[in-house]
Amino acid sequence: MIVRLNKAILHVLDLDSAINVYSKAELDLEEKPVKSYVQSICRKALGSTDCRHGKFSGSSQLATKVSRYFHDAEEFAPLTAEMAQFVFGELQRADGAKSTDMLLADFLDGDDIRYLGLFLLEGKKAFVHEVSQAGAMVSCDIVRRYGVLPAATQRLASWALVRADNLEISYVDKERSIDGQDVMVIPDGLLQCTSEASSRETIDCVTEIVEQIAEEHGANTALALSKAKAYVAEQVDVDESFSRDGLAEQVFADSEPCRKAFETAADVRHLPERVAVDKRAVAQKRVRCHRIVTDTGIEVSFPAEYGENPEFIEFSTEANGLISIELKNIGSIENK
Repeated sequence: MIVRLNKAILHVLDLDSAINVYSKAELDLEEKPVKSYVQSICRKALGSTDCRHGKFSGSSQLATKVSRYFHDAEEFAPLTAEMAQFVFGELQRADGAKSTDMLLADFLDGDDIRYLGLFLLEGKKAFVHEVSQAGAMVSCDIVRRYGVLPAATQRLASWALVRADNLEISYVDKERSIDGQDVMVIPDGLLQCTSEASSRETIDCVTEIVEQIAEEHGANTALALSKAKAYVAEQVDVDESFSRDGLAEQVFADSEPCRKAFETAADVRHLPERVAVDKRAVAQKRVRCHRIVTDTGIEVSFPAEYGENPEFIEFSTEANGLISIELKNIGSIENK
């Protein structure tokens, strides 16, 4: 995934000493290790299927300043320092909060969409070697270092991306206890934005409903789920959304009671008529592939669209109620 950095900056929020460092200078992106680290953090956020989505609320104090920044009416360093100061104030009141560095980056993705990303990097403790020399005596020792940044490949617990073209927000955050209340600092405090379910949560909700309805009406759950995943994958490729009613028609085409039960369950779970799903959720095998495990310990993983294609895989129920699975047209088998 392509990430082109425009600028980045790091602020240090030291909760142990309460001595913070708000940088006035941007990170030197000519330094390859620095550039690689920031790119990796941004790339991981862009590829996340766990992020929730939202928009700035009308009362958000930050929305105007971010918009002004994207239109070159706000300076990068002062704006990010102001954001870091707010976050420090919230973390300072949170139970068990750790010293944290706040990384902010202005970057473009592979489609030239511009983002402002903010990432909370909780400090870690790590042991490193230390070499010292006293006269002719060279010694090696083990020392503990504080404030070590998380690895570039590590999943971060708190971050947000703001798109420049429409100010839409993607974020991941965790609840923190502040003054006896559970609060998410980034969406609730800093950004003040709305919240919609993540692509992962949406897909999980759909599959849970389909499986529940299939079980309750004696249908083949593996077949029903593979049909649902295949439908979602096909529709999302077109416009990153799918029709709730269309999915019910596809999965339960031969059962009116199942379709009605699906509609009722979807209403209970507040699933909208048109369900938005990020293509990245599909690309990362959330619906491309279906995996089943039998009670005899056999595991089968197959492309979801094959579930309703009897030329490749076929499910049948025997007279004794047991299920048979037949795999067809296999040219070769590879052991893994």
